Amino acid sequence: MKKKRVYIFIGIGILLMLLYLFRYKQDSTFINRIPNSATAIININTRQLEHHIVFDFLKHPITYLKSETTARDSIKKPKFSLTKGIEIPKNILFFTNNSTLKKAWYSSVFEMSNPEELSRYLLTKNFKKNNTIYSKDNFVFALKDKQLIIAITYDKKSNITEAIQTIFNEKDFLNDGSPLLKPILENASDICLTTTNHDFFEANFKDGMFKIQGKANPNFDLFISTMQPEFTQNSLAFITGKINKTHVLFKNSLQIINQSKFNKITHLSLDSITDQWSGTFSFNLKSIKSKTDTIITYNYDDDFNKVEIKSTQKLIIPELEFELKSEKDSILYNYFLQENAIQVIENETLFVAFPLYKLYAHPTKRSVIISDKKGVASIPVKESVFKLKGYFNIEEYIQNQLDFISLPSENEHIKLLKETSFQLSNKNKLSVKVNLKNANRNFLGQLIKP
Repeated sequence: MKKKRVYIFIGIGILLMLLYLFRYKQDSTFINRIPNSATAIININTRQLEHHIVFDFLKHPITYLKSETTARDSIKKPKFSLTKGIEIPKNILFFTNNSTLKKAWYSSVFEMSNPEELSRYLLTKNFKKNNTIYSKDNFVFALKDKQLIIAITYDKKSNITEAIQTIFNEKDFLNDGSPLLKPILENASDICLTTTNHDFFEANFKDGMFKIQGKANPNFDLFISTMQPEFTQNSLAFITGKINKTHVLFKNSLQIINQSKFNKITHLSLDSITDQWSGTFSFNLKSIKSKTDTIITYNYDDDFNKVEIKSTQKLIIPELEFELKSEKDSILYNYFLQENAIQVIENETLFVAFPLYKLYAHPTKRSVIISDKKGVASIPVKESVFKLKGYFNIEEYIQNQLDFISLPSENEHIKLLKETSFQLSNKNKLSVKVNLKNANRNFLGQLIKP
């Protein structure tokens, strides 16, 4: 009897292994999916993402089986499902190019199992319908017969209908020998991106971590290599780098900023600051402290007796240091003085353009340092050469938040986060990490089932 049970368990084990190999170890297909005109491709390995969720479920079944519904929920109107309307392929591909497709990223064509179900689903999610095009914010779903293309646009007002129709009618595709496809075919990551400019990035969902790494092409020069301070992760947050002010992406980002609003708040011109600034910056938020002040006011009762009234006020006090380097000696500091952003008040040199906190201004030969302290710390900071580096302790920050940067601390996904960091080296190697508090479960599994 015992021997028979052993054989049964062995048989079940072999069957599960075969099912696993059949579903998760099959190669993804790229034939007739990417137009020959594509200059950039993103590959999302859906089987591998599913693998993460399945194994997270097997390790932590109670988390997934917890009932979150009530009797009242069970009487809600019927829900429609995206996955019931679309046949999800082994891998999802998005592509773009610098000419006919430059306004958006487009998916390769999906096959629809139930177009009516998909249509009802999109309408319940408040997508606007225009013939067979459904749009919401920067997302577009385009239907044709039993086929679907999903587009993510850079500008939600842009019209990409003509490009979508071209993709539906495409006849000329990249083959497996294409130099653009080769890095994706050889890569086993959850998500990866490749371009004709030789950019390559890969992203993976690990236990407690989401990690992006890769290398931008040698001509990517939005950021410039320079000697930068090496802040430690004892800080709450820091970012340091040097921006190439002539780069088109930087110029475009300036157009997005509401300059009249910036001027109204600070009484400064963003264009003027940019002209005097070299592009080098560093911001180090060491800590955020809070203290409670007692405020005493007075009133009078009905008999005109003076009555003392006490109230308390919570004050948030950031310990920070922010440095902007000038194009020429003292030019940026002098601009702030001229515009009264820096004022001497009771023998204190204050930066008053940002009145939420008491900040001091310190001139150096080629920079302006704005700090919460009267004197800048003379402790030397280690320096090294890179383009961009940053760190943010999210878990600690949400305990005491600054008024102008507020995170929704009650959000179930924000509650999961511990910290994030990133670095772009002087050779354009990129590393981005997002760590969760719980390092025992897969990152993707926690996002889906916190």
